[in-house]
This record gives sequence, structure tokens and C-alpha cells, in this order.
Amino acid sequence: MHTRRCRRWVKIAADARMAEAFAIFVAGFGVVWLLERRLHQLVQTLFLLLTGHNGAAMKLFAVVLLPGVFLHELSHWLMARLLGVRVRRFSVMPQQQRNGALRLGYVEVMRTDLLRTALIGIAPLAFGVAALSAIGMRVFNLQAIAEALSKADLIGAAGTLLALPQAPDAWLWAYVVFAVANSMMPSESDVQALPPVVFGGFVVVGTVLIVGGLPLMQLLSPLIRAVLSWLAAAFAITAVLDLAIALALMLAIWLIGTITQREVRLR
Repeated sequence: MHTRRCRRWVKIAADARMAEAFAIFVAGFGVVWLLERRLHQLVQTLFLLLTGHNGAAMKLFAVVLLPGVFLHELSHWLMARLLGVRVRRFSVMPQQQRNGALRLGYVEVMRTDLLRTALIGIAPLAFGVAALSAIGMRVFNLQAIAEALSKADLIGAAGTLLALPQAPDAWLWAYVVFAVANSMMPSESDVQALPPVVFGGFVVVGTVLIVGGLPLMQLLSPLIRAVLSWLAAAFAITAVLDLAIALALMLAIWLIGTITQREVRLR
């Protein structure tokens, strides 16, 4: 009886850690996703204040995000080649559109089925997360954060996050993380084929879990928990760096606007 109770409490604790890691992952991803547009606006505003010229500001903006844009378009290209889909054009040269929007890059591929179209469209997010994870592991002690989250040690994870500026070449890698994180989100055209594929994936996974039953879920639980902890750590690092950069940009905009008496309003 005592053994059964212990196992039950261990399972409850494991489920709680999984839920906590999932919540941190969702929160971190949400912060990165919500900040992307705002950070783009802040960077453009800063360059407009510095140059006073829209064209020059847009070019500088494109240069700042170039590493992330290159990875974004390269991800489309690589996924298309891996799936046997012909690529017609590849470009990372910024182009002003007729509606005034700036297109930072593009990849044109031949028409194909829904599944391959969805995989090509979502590739930048997958490659971006992989790049952020690699940087986090190599530079920002991501493994320690992931381990702390897997043990529900939020204080330990927070302490490691606060120590990010102490990493070697921290500001250079923070810039790379900023460029990748703020270029990896799929565009509207990238996700057009995604809803039916995601729905089909849920149906397949749900069917497998129902057929496999509790033993299969117990078998997969440690793997899912580890992946969620890893993703939570990667997005926690990215969110913290994005927030720090956003605050620095807002301070710079305020100072330059005060000195030059210029004001910029982006639509």
C-alpha cells in the first residue's frame, strides 16, 4: 500500500513538472512572438531618428536582421531540397513593396502537396529554435536551466538567467539571438497550409496514444518532459534577452529623441 502511494505521488510530481515546463515554454514563446513586431518597430524608429531618412533606416534595419533573415530563407531552401521540391528563386536582398512594406528576403518553390508545403513553411521556426538551443547550450548554460526546470527549481533557473550577461562575448551572442529570434517566425504565406496538417497530426497522435494506452504515455512521459524543459529553457533565454534589448532600444530612442527634438511614429 505504501509503495503504491509513493508511486502515485512520484507520478503527480512528474506531471506537475511537465505542466510547469510547458507553461514556461508557452510563456517564453508568447513573449518572443509578441515582442517580434514591437522590436522591429523599435529598431526602425531608432534608425529613423539617427538618419532622418526612411530609405537609409530601412537598409540599416535589413542589415541588423540579416543573420536571422539568411537563416530563415536558408531553412525554407534546405527543407524544400530535403523534401524533393524544386526551388526557383532565393534572395536575402531587401525590397520595398508597392504597399510600402519591406520584404527582407524570399524563397520561391514549386507547388506541391499540403504536407510538404506546411513543412517548408514551418522550417524557419524549427531551424531557428535549433540555432537558439545550440547558442544557449554553447554560451548561455542552457543545460543548467533545463535541468533546473525539469526539477521545478525556478529559483535556480532564474539565477542562471540573471547571470546571462556574464557569459563570454555575451553581447555579441545576444545580438545573434536577437537577429535569429526576430526573423524565425513564419510569415502569413508560410502557414497557409499548416491548419489542416496540424489537425491531421493531432488526429494521428491522439489515435496512437489511445491505442497505446497508459503504458505508452508512461513510456513517452520522460522524453516529453525533457523536450519541454529544453524548449522552455531556450525560450526563457530568448525572452529575457529580447526584453533587455527592447528596454535598451526604448531608452536609446528616448535619449536621441530628447537630444534631436525629433519624433517618429510608425503605422
